Amino acid sequence: MGSKNEEVKANNVPLIFNRLLTAAARAADCELGVLYRATTEGLVVAAHLGDADNYSFGCGFTFLDRIQAKECQPFVLETEAGIDGWPSRTDESTSAGVVARFVVVVPLVDADGAFDGQLILGSLAARGRLSAAQHFVLGTIGAQIVVANQQSASQRAIVDAAQPQQLVSENARSTERLRLLESAVVNARDSILITEAEPITLPGPRIVYCNPAFTRTTGYTESDVLGRTPRILHGPATDRKALATLKAALQAWRPIEIELLNYKKDGTPFWVELSIVPVADETGWFTHWVSVQRDTSERKEAQIAALRAQAAEKEREALAVSLAERQLAQQALEYAATHDELTALCNRAFVMQRIDAALRSCDKLVGSEGRQDRGGAVFFLDLDGFKLVNDSFGHAVGDALLVEVATRLAQCVRPSDVLARLAGDEFVIFVERRESRDALETIARGIKAALCRSFSLLPGDLVLSCSIGILELSEAYTSASEVLRDADAAMYAAKHSGSGSFEFFQPSMHERALEVLSLQADLRKAAQANAFEVYYQPIFDSALHRIIGVEALVRWTHERRGQVSPAKFIPLAEQLGIVGAIDRWVLKTAVAQVGIWQREFPELSLHLNVNVSALELREPSFLRNLVHVTDAAGFTLSDLQIEITEGVLLDDSPSTEAMFVALRSKGVRIALDDFGTGYSSLAYLDRYPIDTLKIDRSFVMRMLQKPRTMSILRSIVLLAKNLELDVVAEGVETQEQMAALASMGCNRLQGFLLCRPLPTVEISALLRARVDARRPTFSI
Repeated sequence: MGSKNEEVKANNVPLIFNRLLTAAARAADCELGVLYRATTEGLVVAAHLGDADNYSFGCGFTFLDRIQAKECQPFVLETEAGIDGWPSRTDESTSAGVVARFVVVVPLVDADGAFDGQLILGSLAARGRLSAAQHFVLGTIGAQIVVANQQSASQRAIVDAAQPQQLVSENARSTERLRLLESAVVNARDSILITEAEPITLPGPRIVYCNPAFTRTTGYTESDVLGRTPRILHGPATDRKALATLKAALQAWRPIEIELLNYKKDGTPFWVELSIVPVADETGWFTHWVSVQRDTSERKEAQIAALRAQAAEKEREALAVSLAERQLAQQALEYAATHDELTALCNRAFVMQRIDAALRSCDKLVGSEGRQDRGGAVFFLDLDGFKLVNDSFGHAVGDALLVEVATRLAQCVRPSDVLARLAGDEFVIFVERRESRDALETIARGIKAALCRSFSLLPGDLVLSCSIGILELSEAYTSASEVLRDADAAMYAAKHSGSGSFEFFQPSMHERALEVLSLQADLRKAAQANAFEVYYQPIFDSALHRIIGVEALVRWTHERRGQVSPAKFIPLAEQLGIVGAIDRWVLKTAVAQVGIWQREFPELSLHLNVNVSALELREPSFLRNLVHVTDAAGFTLSDLQIEITEGVLLDDSPSTEAMFVALRSKGVRIALDDFGTGYSSLAYLDRYPIDTLKIDRSFVMRMLQKPRTMSILRSIVLLAKNLELDVVAEGVETQEQMAALASMGCNRLQGFLLCRPLPTVEISALLRARVDARRPTFSI
């Protein structure tokens, strides 16, 4: 095999072949090609160019049947996956086999001009496909190899046989082959430009050749472009980034493929697929650039059209999505406009629309006796004690309770009825069909029964009731607002009758409702103007018969109504959400006044009791405001005792306990008011830092008539004594009550028997008299 290789090298691969192959390798931008020779018999043998030992091949490898060569023309063959059956080499860096990506097949002739096989230049580099320019240059080099081979064979034959005529004949054939090659370039469908190699920077390499396809495509004649640079093809929309990429490749003397927008002579833009390769001379010096330009305008326009169509489709899809989202948003808005977010029931607006529609549709309905008649009824519901639950357990429990109430109410209505939540704990059921009063009462009892079942929302079961106002539609009503107004009035009448009752609307209720509305308006004005007065009721020591403190009580004297009972306006203040403001005003006023009395009568050692609502106690700023008020008045916090109801303790939250601990750390004492009337639990006395128990007046009023009540009082007093708590009995009105309480060990007394609540001036006079008398006697 070695001798055969030497023969191939000596006979078919002169020095110029090596230079041409080197130029081909540079043009292809790959490793130096490997030369093989396929004989006419189809045998592939190595031509021993370069390090042939790195390549493996098998004897007798048949290649001609795979290539189907044209004897007279060189050609380039490439595949993306490699040429099937072509010998492979092991890449030392990866230890992986690398197969040929392309081959240049060059026909060989002998001295007589007969076909003598093929010369095959192959690339074993792992690379992509060849560009059009690389195809062109490799084909050109192949043609040069053919001519060089013919000249070499002819020269050897002439030297050997001294046949000048044959030399002339071979030269003619070589000239013909070059003419054919030139014809192929001239007749090529792609535009071909050849430029000088330099300069790469401005003004750029000059054009030395263009083929007819270039002139047809661009409209430029040969005389227009020769001596000028390819920059004449660029225009305002030519991509500057693409040009920068092109320039970088040329400066590195590297082949490049790029898509570019060029301009014809008449200014018409057109897209080209441009491939450029450098061409070197026999010494390896780059002398020219060869560029092949393929007009891709139709394909590019098709791509642009496809992209526009795709963008339009996406826009249509986005529009469809937007419309769908808009519809969903509209539906959500419509739902939100007519439904309650918390309970998912209908809201006030929806039920009013239905009532108005019912009033209009029944406007001319004539009864069997010829009188105008309207059907239907409205149930107005308000939960009894819901505010206490909300304030005691927090809004989360309150909301959960409302949802459960809504679920139960939904089970009480028919499909034709409308169930709505108006606001807070108010619900409305609109029965559109006329029903008898007995039927309406049955519905009301069903509602009460549904809500009277315990609610399992807390560690212990919670039981609620509701007050229901029922209004039967009549010809007197012209709008839903009038209907709800009077149904609300009936509900208030039911609430005044006692928890868990229902009442049918009577005209007199409307006047009562108007009175409540008027009172609410006046109360708001009074709160804004602080038009209240603080009264003080003394607290007495039962053993020493002396005043040890006073309880601050708010009073409201209306210019027209006179003295308004706290039992009447305090619940209204809670409903209006202004009770906190009233509490703060009372605290500020009382602290300032008792501070004055402490300085005026130091021997009395007065302390102050102030009632604080659950809502105010939960305010984050409560303690800060308390300290600010007492500091401003020069009042000692240890002389202050706040009174809370058992409802505050129902919250059972860490924040409540933390507030009590913070108050105690400041010296503030805590009294549990109305003890025994609420959800009394001994666990509260163990968990919270309570200082005083205040026995509700209802126990004191019954203690002498009911032995059981007396036993309860003794138990409370004994419990307080064992826990080292003070006990204050409220509502002491008789000597017998006072004596009994003192005998069982109740150490604090308060009531009308001892002293009724008095304004500031009268309390000042009372304290002055006590100090002057210097004796602990009661003023009855």
